[in-house]
Amino acid sequence: PLDVFVLDMDWHRKNSWTGYSFDNSLFPDEAQFMAALHDEGLILAANLHDDVGIGPWENKYDYMSKLMGTPNGTNVPFTMCTNTTYTHALEDVVLGSLESSRLGGELSDGGMDFWWIDWQQGGNHGGCAGLKQNPTIWTNKIRCTDAKRRALTSGSSADATAIGRNMVLARWGGMGTH
Repeated sequence: PLDVFVLDMDWHRKNSWTGYSFDNSLFPDEAQFMAALHDEGLILAANLHDDVGIGPWENKYDYMSKLMGTPNGTNVPFTMCTNTTYTHALEDVVLGSLESSRLGGELSDGGMDFWWIDWQQGGNHGGCAGLKQNPTIWTNKIRCTDAKRRALTSGSSADATAIGRNMVLARWGGMGTH
């Protein structure tokens, strides 16, 4: 039996390793695809490499570019370690548009149930200080706790309780990340 369906990186547009928008040549109706998998009782996840931030080819680029003040046509850089505005917008708007309502996302009939964080670069990428604060550790933490943050900021403690325990599938980010 199959319980979990995980999409590797080819689910998204191929402009770079990073991708947050379905490749519509492979998935012409991504909402219907995700809903159909949920109708079969499957849990759905997809691979993410957050390396280059939000590119101009992404569905939510205009929103992120305007929010972050990025010149039109240039990538909105990955600044998860240093910029709460970027982090919350990435999680709430960019990924939220693809997530199950169980996670606080927009899709009531389907959507991603968790993410496979396959990006393993450490160091000081994304504004991180390096060593124990590297982007893999920080991204793992944010993605594992974000649904709870969304529920708490919605103003309903009942929502926060209903979220339960979240998970991510992630690369090893160093000691203490597992």
